[in-house]
Amino acid sequence: MTETAHGDASVEAAATDAQPRHPLRNRRFVAYWLAGIVSNIGTWLQSVTAGVVIYEVTGSALMVGVLGFANFVPVFLLALPGGYLADRYGPRAVIIVAHAVAFVIGVVLTVLACLGLANAAVLIATAALFGISYAIAKPALSSMVPALVPKDILPKATAVNTLQFTVGQIGGSLLSSAILVTAGAPWAFGVNCVSFLGPIAAMIVIGPIGRSAKQRRQDLEDSDGGALRLARRTPPMITLLLTVALANAAVEGLRTLSPAFVTLGLHIDVSHSGLLIASYSGGSLAGLLIFGGVYARIGGFRMLLCAFGLTAVGAVALGTTTLVTVAALGAGVIGIGFSFTIPVLNSTLLLLSPDEYRGRVMSLFAMAHLGVRPVWSLAAGAVTSALGPRWALGVLAIVSAVTLAGVLRLRDVTEHPPVGDAVS
Repeated sequence: MTETAHGDASVEAAATDAQPRHPLRNRRFVAYWLAGIVSNIGTWLQSVTAGVVIYEVTGSALMVGVLGFANFVPVFLLALPGGYLADRYGPRAVIIVAHAVAFVIGVVLTVLACLGLANAAVLIATAALFGISYAIAKPALSSMVPALVPKDILPKATAVNTLQFTVGQIGGSLLSSAILVTAGAPWAFGVNCVSFLGPIAAMIVIGPIGRSAKQRRQDLEDSDGGALRLARRTPPMITLLLTVALANAAVEGLRTLSPAFVTLGLHIDVSHSGLLIASYSGGSLAGLLIFGGVYARIGGFRMLLCAFGLTAVGAVALGTTTLVTVAALGAGVIGIGFSFTIPVLNSTLLLLSPDEYRGRVMSLFAMAHLGVRPVWSLAAGAVTSALGPRWALGVLAIVSAVTLAGVLRLRDVTEHPPVGDAVS
């Protein structure tokens, strides 16, 4: 090695040592994280409120499933274009534009709700429009994390990042219940509008990151195919993405059947649906808070085994009880399982992804993580309508148990995750 090479290595090592060793000590990551909390509180406030309103209007769990389908199917259809835009123009520009559009959609829905015009068709249509803006922004949001923290703390950063979703679920679900009881749905929709301003402000604070626009264009021209071709020649990616898709069955199923379950299974008012989601979110929060310690002790592979086992146990407990406290505990156990799953899978996928492909690879992650949720939403709504919410929970337990077979194929890549960009 030449003297210059030694010098470059020393500079790089010094720069790495100078990096904060915890994500929340990084100013730009904190801005990104806090904006995510604000945005996700609004997302869950909107989701839970719309679900309650449409169930009250129609009395149909299937219609709640249709609402979820409308919200998430755009992710499956548009995540790949969103990833391309993130790689082409940079994630900041995509995030700002997408959230500005979502703000306008939220204002229109709030006005319609105030006028008494927010019927089932309006709620489903606006859910689809929110889904479109989110589908474009999601790959950009996910691809930013490796640019904000050192790669050797990426699993921890991913777990911390997932906290924003959990805090959003808890805050948004409880806020939905509180606003519905005290002020009504139009106020809930109005508060959601404000949440779209958080990511816009964060992108301004963070400033430019990563490659220049000219370099991004050159990288796209030089890349050997898109994310799908990369995934095909990187076999663990396919299994990772399938596992992500199956992990979401319990989450979306629980959200969809909650109004019917609290009414028919627990015999309490439908307005308390948010409390069940909050219990799930509380478990998820607990799991994320202990993620770092558990990951250091047992590694990613064993965490995945525990995660899907816990999800199956929680679904069985939830589906076999008539007690509110036991149901809350079951939902919490499902939350713990899910919180162990996504950070491991997400960080492993990020580390397998070359930088110039990262936006497009994260679009595949978005499709697996959120794009297939309409399938789970419709399936949970259909089974709940035909057989009842307890049978639907039983199906979710079976899906979680079956996923363990796929996890076995991820042993090598999760026990020994890559430490640098994958090679083409």
